[in-house]
Amino acid sequence: MTVVTGTNRLILIHAKVIAESTVATDIIELDVREGSTALDIAYATLSQANHGVELICNVPIKPSPGVHTYKLSLGRTLGTGTLTMDTAGSFGSTILAEDVGSDSLQYVLQGSIGGISKVVGP
Repeated sequence: MTVVTGTNRLILIHAKVIAESTVATDIIELDVREGSTALDIAYATLSQANHGVELICNVPIKPSPGVHTYKLSLGRTLGTGTLTMDTAGSFGSTILAEDVGSDSLQYVLQGSIGGISKVVGP
């Protein structure tokens, strides 16, 4: 997804995928990337083979003004299975960039990824 941002903007990137592996107990990760830089990562440990799990990332960023391209990547952290990301239909993968206003806004986002809480703010 490519976006054009103005000066002093706060962007919130929302990402959701349904993914599965051919092998149970694989640990998989969803990365939100700009180029080779991972902006956020969500992990899931699969309890059964060929059963979709939902991975979600929400990352606030303050990009420089201009054109930015954000991508999703799916990888295996541990295991040997072949990964599949659902990219079609009503349950497919989603990436959305939302301009939430000036980067001078005070904000706190709380989330949980793999049981690890994170707080992001000024």
